[in-house]
Amino acid sequence: MTYEVDLRPRAIADLDAIEQTLGAYSEETARRTYGLLKDGILSLADFPRRFALAPESARAAIEVRHLIIGNYRVLYSIIGNRVRVARVVHAAQRAIDPMELF
Repeated sequence: MTYEVDLRPRAIADLDAIEQTLGAYSEETARRTYGLLKDGILSLADFPRRFALAPESARAAIEVRHLIIGNYRVLYSIIGNRVRVARVVHAAQRAIDPMELF
């Protein structure tokens, strides 16, 4: 089964902020990191359950999983045939309050 990948507005804003922050130091690093994150997110269309539950899942009303790409975590949920990408955060960042996810 192929899933539809839906980036929520906050995830899009996270990606833009990551690209801008890294771009201030190195445009090449910003492009490469953005590309890796984008490719990883799009890969969630196939077998999104292959990644572990995120710590945020313990306090959320729905199951939250995370895909780790380099120094970043992609937080998402699977709802029917759709993968909803809620946030893209630095891996060193504290766990996200579930109210900030969706």
